Amino acid sequence: MPNTPDSTTQAPDTVHRTVRLRLFPGDAATGILLTAIAGACRYVWNHMLADCEWRYARWKEMHVPALNWPEVREGKTAWAKAVRRKMGPSPSTSFFTLGQRFTELRNDPDHAWLKAYPYKVVRYSLKYLADAYKRFLADPVNEGKPRFKARHCTVPAFTIPEAVRMDGDRLHVPRVGWLRLAGSNPYAGCRPLTVRVRMEGTEQHPKWYAYVCYEVPAEQVKQPAADGALGLDRNVGQATDSEGTVYAMPDTDKLDARIVRKQRELSRKQGWGPKDRRPKSNRGRRVNGQLN
Repeated sequence: MPNTPDSTTQAPDTVHRTVRLRLFPGDAATGILLTAIAGACRYVWNHMLADCEWRYARWKEMHVPALNWPEVREGKTAWAKAVRRKMGPSPSTSFFTLGQRFTELRNDPDHAWLKAYPYKVVRYSLKYLADAYKRFLADPVNEGKPRFKARHCTVPAFTIPEAVRMDGDRLHVPRVGWLRLAGSNPYAGCRPLTVRVRMEGTEQHPKWYAYVCYEVPAEQVKQPAADGALGLDRNVGQATDSEGTVYAMPDTDKLDARIVRKQRELSRKQGWGPKDRRPKSNRGRRVNGQLN
C-alpha cells in the first residue's frame, strides 16, 4: 500500500515472486540423477519420520503412568512440578534437531550412499517435516500428522534452499551441474532466493520445471490497472467477478471423456484407409502434456 501520513503500515521495499521455468536435463543420465536426488529426499523424510515416531513411543511408555495422576497432569503442586521436570519435554521435532540427526545418519556407514547427493538439498526436506509437525502440534484437530511418502504416490521434487546460482538461461543444480532453462522470466535481473525443482508429466515422458523464488523490488512489480482490480470467485460450476457477472465454467469431465474417446478412436485406426485419409495425430498426447 502507498506510504501516506495516515497509513499505519509501511510498504515493503522488496517482495517475493515465483516464476515457473522449464528445466532441460539434456540427457537421460542427468534426468535419472535428478530423480535420484528427489528419491534421497523422500528416503530421509521417511527415515526421520519413523525415528520421530519411535522416540515419541519410547518417551510415552516411560512417562504415561506418571501422567495418569491428575496432580501431575495439572502440574500445580511442588511435587507435580518436580515430577514433570524429571520427565522432561517430549522428543524435539525442530529443524535444528532433525538436522543434527541427519548429519549422524549421513555419517553412518550403512547410509554412506547419501554423501553422493548434495547435503543442503537433502537436509532441507527435513524443514518440510519440521513445519508439518509444527502445524500438527499447534492444531491437532484440523491438521493431520505427517505421513510417509510412497514412491509411486509422490511427485519427485527437491529444493535448493540457498546460494542459488543462475547465469542467464541456466541454473546450477548441486552435484549435477549447469542445466538450461526456458520460459518467460520478468525478474531475470533480481536475486534468486530458492528454487524448487519438480518433475511433471509421466515417468515415460518426464518434464522438469524449476520454480524460482525471486526477491523483487516493490517498484518493479506490475501494479494493478488505474481503474482498479477485478476480483474473481469460483465455485464448482461457475465463476463470479467483483462486478457481479457470472461465468459458466467448462465441464472438465466431459472434456476428459472426449479426450479418452478420441484416443480410443486413434488407437483403432490403421493409418491410410478409405475412412482415414490422414496419419495418426498427436493431438491427444499434446492435450495430456506428453509432448511439447
